[in-house]
Amino acid sequence: SREAEYALERQVAIVTGAASGLGAATAKMFADEGVKVITADRATEKCAVVADEIVADGGEAFFLKLESQARLIGRARFRRRFRPMARSIY
Repeated sequence: SREAEYALERQVAIVTGAASGLGAATAKMFADEGVKVITADRATEKCAVVADEIVADGGEAFFLKLESQARLIGRARFRRRFRPMARSIY
């Protein structure tokens, strides 16, 4: 049916590891099917290139920079420790 044929066109996919390899190929495959793609990776520049290639081929895409869990945990600890001091300064 026509509805099944165009089912992916109204979807959004977040593809992690999209800077290269299978992640990049997956992002491009989804875009070829009409899916709006969010490419995500720690390698921001390469991820941006993949998103730009999708857009150049007529798809819709943008990229997100991912951070490691350890870095995020470190930031959370830093904020918990120093936020009370920052509040008292202001």
